[in-house]
Amino acid sequence: SNGTVMNLSWSSNDDWEFSLSLNQGVNPITLEAFDRQGNLLGTDSVQITRTGGLDIPTSSNLVVSEIYYNPPGQDESTEYIELLNIGGVNLDLGGTQFTDGIDFTFSAGTTLVSGERILIVANQASFEAAFGDGSTIAGEFENGTALSNDGELITIQSGAGGTVRSFVYSDDAP
Repeated sequence: SNGTVMNLSWSSNDDWEFSLSLNQGVNPITLEAFDRQGNLLGTDSVQITRTGGLDIPTSSNLVVSEIYYNPPGQDESTEYIELLNIGGVNLDLGGTQFTDGIDFTFSAGTTLVSGERILIVANQASFEAAFGDGSTIAGEFENGTALSNDGELITIQSGAGGTVRSFVYSDDAP
């Protein structure tokens, strides 16, 4: 999607399939076929209309609303990232992942209601001890990752592989 090379699954010599998450409404799709040398063999365009109840995360419906990093003292375990659904439709976060900064992938079936927030935390027990247990927490940073105290690149990819957000945070004034 959006110029992205898609992974195909061949079921026979003539048949293939791939998975693609679609936004609500009409989705124009252009398929391009290339030979092994990279020569364009042909193109085809189709329009697929999605009428389902959940949307996929995009830059127009999902924002990073807060990054809590470099907390006071030496304990980094209360760090978190907060996401907010600013769209008018509930979001399917399943497969959405942080690919730069922290490591985290939302599990299948994770949804974010329109107007609601969800957190990814360094350590859930430490977070709840510091801030209470009233927040929706999707899970903890994975693979021993943490937010850099000096700032860093954060990238969020949708389950379909499209970039939702990519930005650098830091202590520098804007």
